[in-house]
Amino acid sequence: MKHLIFSFFIIALLGCSQDKSKNHNKSNSFFNSLQLGERNEKLRFYITASFDECGEWGGHDEILEFFGKDNHVYLNYKKSEVDCNKIGKFYGEPEFHQWIRNDTIQLIDNHKKAINTYLKTLIDSKLSEGFIGHSGRTFSALKTDSTFNIEVFNEDDDKINTRNFNQLLQSFKLDTVW
Repeated sequence: MKHLIFSFFIIALLGCSQDKSKNHNKSNSFFNSLQLGERNEKLRFYITASFDECGEWGGHDEILEFFGKDNHVYLNYKKSEVDCNKIGKFYGEPEFHQWIRNDTIQLIDNHKKAINTYLKTLIDSKLSEGFIGHSGRTFSALKTDSTFNIEVFNEDDDKINTRNFNQLLQSFKLDTVW
């Protein structure tokens, strides 16, 4: 009888631990290599930020592109720079916006947690988004299959979105300027 109860207890314990691992994998399925283009090169997830150091003409851009390859998820980070003194001459031309950085990083669990935190704060910011003017900063997250799309445009007076973006970059050990 003792062996029967002990066996039942072990089976129940193993069943609970398997359920936890299933839930853990499910919570990270958004950052699964198959969900981010492992078999479809066009499927990507982007987090972008456009800044406003040149006022209503905008400023530099930063793009985080997430993609799947070889059963892993990677981040390709791009950053541009602008010369606000050349707006009149080059606005809209490549000289106004030059890409100065391009890094690729393999994601680990800490990165995925940082992205989740970033997205939650971005959604909260969207819910309290104020007046859309002619200048300001834009923060967005987009999955190319249209299953996730959010864009926040605001003057970011309290700098919550900028701090949130910088914290995300710091989690990848990327430089922050703002």
